[in-house]
Amino acid sequence: MSVVGVVVPTIGQRPQYIESTLNSIREAGETFIVLVGRDDFDGKKFADSGLVDLYIDEDGPSLPKKINQGFRALPKEIDYITWVGDDDLLAPKALVRASEVLSGPQKPVMVFGHCQYIDSNGKDVLVK
Repeated sequence: MSVVGVVVPTIGQRPQYIESTLNSIREAGETFIVLVGRDDFDGKKFADSGLVDLYIDEDGPSLPKKINQGFRALPKEIDYITWVGDDDLLAPKALVRASEVLSGPQKPVMVFGHCQYIDSNGKDVLVK
């Protein structure tokens, strides 16, 4: 089983979603989660609860800077990296499956999957 490093950048303006996001990442596979937030955001509660492995304050206010800062903070033993928005959810075992494909005989350089759009109550927005 591969460990996936997951960076979650946040400005902390949607705290009602962050816990759900972090729980979904934990259920997606074996992960090391780095939460990157603003100086005025208190990420300590997420670290204390075990939902994140590392919380760091942002170096700069842009999304790419937060993501790159988080990637640099990941342990060297991490096999694969990704990032997830602070209001997004991963499907259960999604990172397990992605790791299996990336470790497979064809050795792809990336994987991606279906995106299911949901509202703030978790209901499908685009129903087929």
